[in-house]
Amino acid sequence: QGLPSQCLSWNHRVLAETWRQTSQHHSNTRLHCDKQGAGNNPHGFQPGWHLFSPTIGGRMPDTCTPERHCGTHASGWLKGSHPTLIGEKVSRTVCFSYSNNCCWSQTSVEVINCGK
Repeated sequence: QGLPSQCLSWNHRVLAETWRQTSQHHSNTRLHCDKQGAGNNPHGFQPGWHLFSPTIGGRMPDTCTPERHCGTHASGWLKGSHPTLIGEKVSRTVCFSYSNNCCWSQTSVEVINCGK
């Protein structure tokens, strides 16, 4: 059995910008934002599937990331474990760290292990 269609190259956006790495701490002048309507990104994070490139760690962090990391004020992290089996899909919560609160804001997501 093959991978889910979401894993095929035309069905997801690759996130490969180095400023998305958890090791990247940013000042106010170098911040990015995926939220629709935010200053430097009027179109926002488009709905759909996103693949974290191996060049930036290959996956969303699954522990609290400090604010002003990953290129933004409120960095996101996966609350819960990543799927372990290739092709497995799980429902999780993404928390956003801000104002000394690891889960200042949150949203529901689905995560697939594409084996990459």
